[in-house]
Amino acid sequence: MAPRGSKRMREPAMADDEPATAPTYFEAAAIETWKVQLAKEWHFQAPQDFFTVYGIARAIAPDAPLGAFKKAIGIELTGPFVALASDSVADLPTPVFLHGRQFYDPPEVITVATCDAFHLGYHRDAPKQLPTCLVQGTRDSGEFAIVGQSLVDVLHAKLVGCTDGSALLPHFTLHVQKLNATTRKTKRSTLSDAASVALATRESAWTAPTLSGLGIAVPVHAKTGVGFRELPTQGRQLRALLQKPRGKDLDDLLTRANIACDECEFGTTLQLGLDLFTQRNVFESEAQKLLDVAYLLLHRGAFSTVLRQHVQRIRNE
Repeated sequence: MAPRGSKRMREPAMADDEPATAPTYFEAAAIETWKVQLAKEWHFQAPQDFFTVYGIARAIAPDAPLGAFKKAIGIELTGPFVALASDSVADLPTPVFLHGRQFYDPPEVITVATCDAFHLGYHRDAPKQLPTCLVQGTRDSGEFAIVGQSLVDVLHAKLVGCTDGSALLPHFTLHVQKLNATTRKTKRSTLSDAASVALATRESAWTAPTLSGLGIAVPVHAKTGVGFRELPTQGRQLRALLQKPRGKDLDDLLTRANIACDECEFGTTLQLGLDLFTQRNVFESEAQKLLDVAYLLLHRGAFSTVLRQHVQRIRNE
């Protein structure tokens, strides 16, 4: 349920000679209550950006905030947004963090917006970590594109590029101006610019790439390098291998990943597990076994819970 008093929006008072500031939609106490709920029930550390989007949505459509952007760009808010709009959502799954989750979403991705063609989600490397980027995926692929660092920015850019979105742009203007000032972006910045910056930032932070396009970030000892070792087959070669019937080459990789894990190279196990998850229609069992161990040893146990429940739900459908 939404925190008491959370439906009350307030706009900061401005004198005529003061510069416009982005509106604050919710009391700090309401946001803190939501944060606790989202961390406990959704394994999601919600950034301020998340609450800003919901505030904009409710300013546009007070009675149906989850659908505030649907008419203009076909996008509906989903996933953890229902915790903020709990009075208007029925028949949530058990556990609730499965709501909005797409077939190929790894535990690191939590979908927050969806439309017929794609879905948007926050990505983070650990359950207790704030999201580092926004990603876009489709229902029939395990590959994702990194599209930005702010959901406000991504939605604004999509509205700018849509003829039906002009009426909603004023709701974003002050927030985007503030964001641009913080990141030193110009008025000519586009969604592709935001994606390029977000991708470069992500690539600089990851330990190794993955077939999903999202990469992994794990602790690696500065002197010994223990924490991750490369497997002999990666990237395009691994993608090609996974298109073939399972044979000794894949069995060899699984053995190497397990040995690496025994030798504290947990990132190796995580990487192969996530790579196999991009082909979960074939290698779901193998992926889950690797990821369960990797998440446990990397102290990311909540992700193992998300994965187990996600897989079980798909099997039951």
